[in-house]
This record gives sequence, C-alpha cells and structure tokens, in this order.
Amino acid sequence: MDAQSNTLELDEFYPVVRMIRSGKDRAVLTGRQIALLAVLRNRPEQGARTIRALALALNLPKPTICRAVDTLSNIGWVSRSLDPNDHRSVFVSLTEKGRENLSL
Repeated sequence: MDAQSNTLELDEFYPVVRMIRSGKDRAVLTGRQIALLAVLRNRPEQGARTIRALALALNLPKPTICRAVDTLSNIGWVSRSLDPNDHRSVFVSLTEKGRENLSL
C-alpha cells in the first residue's frame, strides 16, 4: 500500500489471489474480500485494522467493508474485536485459519 495514496497496489493483490487458489481451505471469495485480505496480509506490522481504515485503504464505503468482513468472519478467516477505548470502533484482523490459508 502506498503511504501517500493509501491505496492497495496490484503487486500486493495478486500474491493473495494465488495463495487463495492454491490454499488448503479453498473458498469462493469476491474481489473485494480478496482485496481486504491483501490489506490485512501485506501489512502485518500494522496489526488489526479498523473498518474505517480498511474502507480508506480500499476506497470503498464502510457498509461494503462490513459485508466483506461478515463473510470472511463466517468462514473463520478474520475476526472482529471492539476497541477498548472506543466501543464504536471495531478492529479486524486475520485469524490463525486466515493466516494459514494465506501462507503466513
């Protein structure tokens, strides 16, 4: 992700697509879900991300991110946690299953 534009670069996106296609636990994912996984996978030093940060990184509205997170959470690839300082904010992070499927 480019620090100035805060958008996902294609060279960060394609490795995730290849890993999902060859992963142990194949899933049928949309492009938006794959892009969300790419953001979480390619910047592990940033840890969990808020819905807002993911929306900004992917240039998508927050409801779209929430739907993608719902699906990824249902298959066990991401988890949500509340911000202890602001219960309106939700953090999203890869689960162990998500990391395994993305070869992390």
